[in-house]
Amino acid sequence: MCVCACVEMASGLLYFKKNSRVGLSSWKQGFFRLIDGTLHQFGSETDKLSKATFSLAGCGGVTRVVSTGDSRQFVLSLSLAGSQPLLLATGTEEELTQWQMALCEAVLQVRRFSQQFSKKDTATYVHVCMCMIIYTQ
Repeated sequence: MCVCACVEMASGLLYFKKNSRVGLSSWKQGFFRLIDGTLHQFGSETDKLSKATFSLAGCGGVTRVVSTGDSRQFVLSLSLAGSQPLLLATGTEEELTQWQMALCEAVLQVRRFSQQFSKKDTATYVHVCMCMIIYTQ
């Protein structure tokens, strides 16, 4: 069930893996759609049912990873609440930047939406999606 107007913020083929340690899992390809604060993974662009969903509620940040020794050059790490980071890779720097911006915007929207229903006075809080470059070995 969509909470907002079911706006697709980004979509496309991405490579992904769920374990951030190099060599422990292989990269797989999937079609992803970012809709209303949830990242949906599909087997292909024409699939109607998602294979997996990743909620951005409680997301700890979207970080750009510069890896030395991995097969993927353009990689994002999505820190999800209660699980290993989800690594997403694109084919170009431009695609990576587009996905990073869309994911950060989605995280901010989820936080703003949750603040509307919070009992706390959140007017003095500023939430920023953590976007950074991490060098790994």
